[in-house]
Amino acid sequence: MIAYSSTRAHHQLKKGAEVMMLSAELMCNWIASLERANEAASAHKQRKKSVHKSKGS
Repeated sequence: MIAYSSTRAHHQLKKGAEVMMLSAELMCNWIASLERANEAASAHKQRKKSVHKSKGS
């Protein structure tokens, strides 16, 4: 009975760790995606500001 409980607990711990790792990977991918989008938006804003300045001169 103890061996079964220990094996089951080990299996649940392993399964929980796998879920955590997958969640961390998804979060890293999401953060990278947001960073790329932010960089693109910043570059667009900078280009827009530059074009606006040159037209105003």
